[in-house]
Amino acid sequence: MDIIDQAQQREELERELAIRQHSCHESAMPVVGACHYCSATVPAGYRFCDHDCLTDWQKEQDARKRAGWLA
Repeated sequence: MDIIDQAQQREELERELAIRQHSCHESAMPVVGACHYCSATVPAGYRFCDHDCLTDWQKEQDARKRAGWLA
């Protein structure tokens, strides 16, 4: 795998994460002034403090869906 392939994989991952973040329903995840994953203070209008928290939160949600905990 060369650097072009790695960059392409990274781009696909970033695109998928952006789509997931955008598709979160506001009613299901309100803006509360704190990160939904680590509870750190976030700027107005944000739900996560950084990309890592978003990614980790999404991984947990995916695992919960696979386990049947979420509809």
